[in-house]
Amino acid sequence: DGVVLAAQEHYSWGNFVEIDHGTDADGLRWITLYAHMKSCAVQVGQTVTAGQVIGYLGHTGNTTGNACHFEMQVNGVLTEPRYFTAYTGSDAAELTQEKADEILAEAVRRAASDQTTAVDGAAALSGVDLFTLPVAPPPQVSGYAPENGHSGIDFAAEEGAEVYAVAGGIVTAADYDVEKGNYVVLDHGGGLETEYQHMKSLLVSAGQSVVQGQVLGYVGSTGNSTGPHLHFEARQDGAPADLTGTALLAE
Repeated sequence: DGVVLAAQEHYSWGNFVEIDHGTDADGLRWITLYAHMKSCAVQVGQTVTAGQVIGYLGHTGNTTGNACHFEMQVNGVLTEPRYFTAYTGSDAAELTQEKADEILAEAVRRAASDQTTAVDGAAALSGVDLFTLPVAPPPQVSGYAPENGHSGIDFAAEEGAEVYAVAGGIVTAADYDVEKGNYVVLDHGGGLETEYQHMKSLLVSAGQSVVQGQVLGYVGSTGNSTGPHLHFEARQDGAPADLTGTALLAE
């Protein structure tokens, strides 16, 4: 059972559905994602029950044939579904107490850290269903890895490509920095901010209101950059936030 967080098309996942199953007695939040569907049969905000049809198998998005890509997250941590479902494939695995403790301890550790999950960020945006990509797909990306000093995501794109606001908000900064180059910061409310760096030029100014999908500027290689790309960051209450679990992008 749960509530539908997402039901839409994505360049990599194709038609996909994301379901929030709530928080259990141990304070762990469970979320599942179903991708590459021919079509979705549910809507954002809809309550669903176990076994309900949420869509139909297909091969939309980045896939080579009919398949259902399935993910499970515990407190924002990707978790192997084979331990928690009735899956009986050749690599099915019994959930021993030792393995359960290991998986759930990691989820608790991650939740207690200063990082926030994509779900937390999305919840802060009342009235906004999902984030959009900040550059046109299919971008190449380097992942979110704050533990390695990279608290953002790098999108490879051609110089001059449009950079889009992933959600509506207020421009709190539109300036130049020796490291960031030309950059923009958006305040989306609820403590959530997004930042766009290394742009060739900017089209917005501080204090301006923008809507989701509005062009903020153009991809460049200004500041401390080795080539044209967009460095994108999100912060929840000042702490790095990972949006990769939403429709922003695939892994």
